[in-house]
Amino acid sequence: MLNAFIIFYSVQFCVVIVLLYGKKQVSTKVGTNSEKTTVLFPFKNEKNRISELLNSINRSLIKYKKTGFESNFQFIFIDDHSSDGTSQFISDNLDACFQILKLNERSGKKAAIEKGVEYAKYERILTLDADVHFGDDYLSEISKVKCTNLTVLPVEMCGSTLFQKLFSVEFWFLQHITFGLAGLGKYVLCNGANLLFTKNTFNATLEIRKDINIPSGDDMFLLKAVKDLKLDVCAVNNSSLIVQTSAEFTFRKLLNQRVRWVSKTKDLPSVLVGMLVLMSNLIFLTSVYEIMLGNFLYTLPILIKVLSEWISINAKSKLVLVLLHQVYYPFYLIGLILKMMFSRTIVWK
Repeated sequence: MLNAFIIFYSVQFCVVIVLLYGKKQVSTKVGTNSEKTTVLFPFKNEKNRISELLNSINRSLIKYKKTGFESNFQFIFIDDHSSDGTSQFISDNLDACFQILKLNERSGKKAAIEKGVEYAKYERILTLDADVHFGDDYLSEISKVKCTNLTVLPVEMCGSTLFQKLFSVEFWFLQHITFGLAGLGKYVLCNGANLLFTKNTFNATLEIRKDINIPSGDDMFLLKAVKDLKLDVCAVNNSSLIVQTSAEFTFRKLLNQRVRWVSKTKDLPSVLVGMLVLMSNLIFLTSVYEIMLGNFLYTLPILIKVLSEWISINAKSKLVLVLLHQVYYPFYLIGLILKMMFSRTIVWK
């Protein structure tokens, strides 16, 4: 059994190295010429979370005020039946020209994005979540990114508390997979919190998409449709293009969020990956049990696992979080499985 565990985690280690190689192949280049861009912000009851986004926009506009920077952007906020006064909060705190659209009959993030695209003046469209924030140069740099059909961009999850940082570890792994596979020419993940595409591309996908009744997955289903139409997909992984989003504060909200994520990908490869993740953690728990019985050689597969996951997030300062993640993650998986078994409805927010 020990040999099987070592082989399993050694394969995992090799996969991490391959993905690291792929990640290094992803373009980091940003052009020199700015292009006009419509930026869509779908939201629902985000009054308590949208201030950082508004502040990010305001700081960008102030920094580039003398360059006529603002004329390169059309900002559209789409209100999905909010009841907390988010629209008024935006009007009171955003120092820029913008529109607020309100959904009438339909609801959900997909409907919000579709309406935003309908009102977009420019061919280039950027979607940002209402709870993200970014650096002062982000909008200037994003306007220079080349986009043919769809461009995958980086998202970083962060938080101030230990639990938020712990909740973020899984997201760091997902970003490693996203850009690692992208560098190998395989586009299987993207994030609507920071996604660039063209209006013509989006409208073309509407003719073949059959996911309109699925509440989540606006980003992943768009990516799938773009690939089905054999249109161009690319990725740019530049630190100036990162948007940050805060991790959930409670375990319950974390599980709700992850259930939404899982609902986006129910194809066979995703199911297999999920099974491998579950198997990896079962092997970890079994190894811990063997060590407690005095079989200290089972420390070796655990060390290989920790090393591979530490390498994948590429941050020496986060080794402690990776170690804590080994203890927390099996219990998280159990909670997620139970949540998926008994959840009756999934909402986009």
